[in-house]
Amino acid sequence: MSQPTRPWTAPSSTWKTPAHQHLGYSESQRGSRLISDPDEVSIMARRYAMLRTQALNTVQTQGLLDRLPGEL
Repeated sequence: MSQPTRPWTAPSSTWKTPAHQHLGYSESQRGSRLISDPDEVSIMARRYAMLRTQALNTVQTQGLLDRLPGEL
């Protein structure tokens, strides 16, 4: 298998097999599951892509972390 789009230790990740099959893996409090349905895996991949586009860069993250203690 190729590398996951997210670390395996994350609550969810997507994988692409050598045969070009896309798989998903998800963990929750109720258990974990391997997802092979292409529609569900596609939804997972789109959600992850959306999160990546909204993620802060390192400078923004540091600024947020510096502000948080004063706001608590």
